[in-house]
Amino acid sequence: MSAQQSLARDPQLVDSTTRLVEFLRDLASARRVPIRDLRNYSQVLWLIDLPNEVEPHSEAGPGEVFLSIDHIRNTPPLSLPDELHGWIRHEEIIDAELDAPQLSKTGPRRVEETDENGKTVSRWETQQDRPDVVRAYDRWVPHWQVWADRERDHLRQQRWHRDLYSISNQLDQIDDEWELVLATGLLSWIAPGGTRIRNHLLTTRLHIRVDQDTERVHVLLGETAPILEDRELLADLDAFFPQRTDHLRRRVREGEGIGLRSSVPQVLESWCDRALNTNPQPRYQHDWSPNAMSAKEAEIRLAPALVLRRRNHGSLISYYDQMISTLTGPDAQTPLGLAQLVSPLEPAERMAFLRERESTPGDTLRRDPLFPLAANPEQQTIMTRLRSDNGVVVQGPPGTGKTHSIANLLSALLAQGQRVLVTSQKGQALRVLRDKLPPEIAALCVSMTDLGRGGSAELEGGIKALSNRFSSFDPVRQAKSIAEKRHQLESARRMTAELTERVRALRESETYQHPEIATGYSGTLSAVVRHLRQEEPDCRWMPVPLSASASPAPPISPGEAAELITLLSEETPRRRARVAQRIPDVTTLPGAETLKALIAAEAAAQNMARQAQTDISARLEHLDFELITRLETIAANVTLRLRQLGLPEDASVWDPSDWTVRALADGFGGRETAVWNQLAAHTDRLDAARNAIHHIGYREIQHPSLDTPGATGSYLEAIRGLHDHLAAGNQLKRGPFRPAVQKQAEPWLAGMSVDGITPSNAELLSLAITEVEGRAAVGELLRGWGLVGVTFPQDQSLHRTVAQLSDAFDRLRQVRQIMPGVAETGQLLASTGIHIRLDTPAEWSSYVTALHAVRLQIEAERATSALDDLHVALQHEARLGAPPPELLEAGHAVAVRDGITYQLCLTSLIDAHREQAEQRRCDELASRVRDTHPALLGPVRG
Repeated sequence: MSAQQSLARDPQLVDSTTRLVEFLRDLASARRVPIRDLRNYSQVLWLIDLPNEVEPHSEAGPGEVFLSIDHIRNTPPLSLPDELHGWIRHEEIIDAELDAPQLSKTGPRRVEETDENGKTVSRWETQQDRPDVVRAYDRWVPHWQVWADRERDHLRQQRWHRDLYSISNQLDQIDDEWELVLATGLLSWIAPGGTRIRNHLLTTRLHIRVDQDTERVHVLLGETAPILEDRELLADLDAFFPQRTDHLRRRVREGEGIGLRSSVPQVLESWCDRALNTNPQPRYQHDWSPNAMSAKEAEIRLAPALVLRRRNHGSLISYYDQMISTLTGPDAQTPLGLAQLVSPLEPAERMAFLRERESTPGDTLRRDPLFPLAANPEQQTIMTRLRSDNGVVVQGPPGTGKTHSIANLLSALLAQGQRVLVTSQKGQALRVLRDKLPPEIAALCVSMTDLGRGGSAELEGGIKALSNRFSSFDPVRQAKSIAEKRHQLESARRMTAELTERVRALRESETYQHPEIATGYSGTLSAVVRHLRQEEPDCRWMPVPLSASASPAPPISPGEAAELITLLSEETPRRRARVAQRIPDVTTLPGAETLKALIAAEAAAQNMARQAQTDISARLEHLDFELITRLETIAANVTLRLRQLGLPEDASVWDPSDWTVRALADGFGGRETAVWNQLAAHTDRLDAARNAIHHIGYREIQHPSLDTPGATGSYLEAIRGLHDHLAAGNQLKRGPFRPAVQKQAEPWLAGMSVDGITPSNAELLSLAITEVEGRAAVGELLRGWGLVGVTFPQDQSLHRTVAQLSDAFDRLRQVRQIMPGVAETGQLLASTGIHIRLDTPAEWSSYVTALHAVRLQIEAERATSALDDLHVALQHEARLGAPPPELLEAGHAVAVRDGITYQLCLTSLIDAHREQAEQRRCDELASRVRDTHPALLGPVRG
């Protein structure tokens, strides 16, 4: 027959053990302060900041390379042309973070000139003196910017390489205190109590490997499953429901959500749907960039990052994490010690665990152990049981031989070459045990917890003793000594056998062992007689004689007899009646807290519904549930838009001077629709103005006076013609043979400049043209906004005016997005025959209030329906058979909405189950006694 296979790899047992360890880990986690802000971590590296050349492997699995970064060196910038030496600072040339090095206004040389008084003065040369320098700068800067773009990527890669290399060195030295993880799912949220959370939910353990030849850094995913850390972050917050994410934790434990695989967004989206009891629910954004701060509306972004954090290795949590890692890794097995905590195991099943590890006690403990101290039969039994089980519990008061037995067992195992570890809660027990051991063994024992009591000296003495024995060990002499001891042992055993045989022969009649004639009566005749005399005081109460047909074996055991006496002494009429009653399973009934919550919800909803009820709500309350839900969705979207506009829900407090309020009023009332629509249609002109300021940047551009009619058109025509002339490769000329297009533009050129320089090339003219066109687009938009009564300051820069126009168009877009929802609401209501005026914001506010009252009424009706259903269910249960009085009282408590009485009834039903089980057990034991010896039941009842 083959040996039984252990349950170490049983999936259900592994899962139960894992959940137990997770529970203990969560319990330990609850006792520490969670890190809710990732700024408290030692280092956070956001993957969105990775250099362009580095791409993470999104499909990397456990043990695989997640990303690699090479060590690269800086490349020097382009050398300066000779003309630019002394015009640009060296620090700016090598600074790739700049947009471009600045050309100095003055050069390295001095220029001498004569002033108005005829004196020669010296000054530094300027850009006007050296147009060749400006041209050389214009040619050199684009090449420098190409180098700078490439170098900025190199600098990012160098920073990443330096950070990861430093983290690798740190982990090599203190890996037991720190860890590196890949964190995803950045939760940003301000909880209702004001607690701010900005930390990741999913973490995957990472390892760093550095190629010593190339210095290339590889970041690898760990072999263990990722961890969903929502409990560590949110366990103490009321809005978090950890039970609803247990299934997600199991999925993550089985491998989902590792690294950046496609399962990560799926896990995070599922978490958003079920983890928090907030309105609105958390929203997930597949965005790699982290948000700057927490907000009241919970948001989760992918926002992957490498996080270096302290492991707190000395806490229980670290040990629990290691246990969970082992239980969720490949070829997971449940250790026997944990398996016994979650599932009852028979001895054969426990032994199967040990056989798989090749450590069965039967192979370790010999049949004839060497005990240095005397051993009674009870102590011998301990050794016998240890050969067929993984452990034995020895209990007893002080002085009963527990330490004596341990000393014998420890010595026997050491004699067989085994290593033994002894643990105790207190050092005193270890000292008593050491004193029991033979001196040769006691000298090597040290209580490691008693360092304050001389443990260090004892450890030093033990090490010296081991060293001395090892240095003086002689294999030949030791083998000879063992052989002599074995010979002495065999001689003693033979002598014991001979003496026993001689005594047996001399006293055969007295030593003859009689078989058992009744339970407990066997052995020699004198032993049987002594047993009878000992039992006489305790057994003379028993009625005799027994019936001839009675079995010699008692109907119940001594333990059952004691149990029967206790049950009979506690018997009451109410408990006897329990046998005939049909008592429902309390776990199938709603809990007391659930009922109280329903009662409170019903009362609160009814009260709030009565307070919020209006004429409009009375007309809406007959609509079907799906339509109500759709109307609520539309109203919520409109309310959200209003909040984004900074407007409260109550329209009566809106500022009528705000053009946004006027636009909303016109939209609700359908007034001046064409004007607002025409204004919204001119967003393309806003784009033209934005493009203009984007093109010119922050250049300072001056134009000649354009106040006369037609001046702007003539100005643009002249400089556009000159721009096209120069763009074709021509240059400005001097003298009488200048081209006509240059002559036409020269009157305008005298009054215009770009950054203080008169435009002399196509690039500068292009900036001036773009700036004028941008101002023309802005002027057109300002006239359009003026038609609706909105004005903007005149004496401000083009950039500021465009920014204000952009804000205004954004608000107008939000206003226009509100109107379709209002229109759809009116259409839905009209389709059901309900006509409600929604022509003003105030009328819309009244409608939203009425819709909320309808929702409160629906919630009240739901709570009432749930309570009525429970009352009907309890009445049905009572009609199925003889109900206990507590069940009838519970039904009445539900009907009158009495939660406290219902709670007392549930407690009484639990007691009723216990009383029913006790009475049935009492009847069973009494029946067995009555069937065997009817007269015996009377004395038992007392």
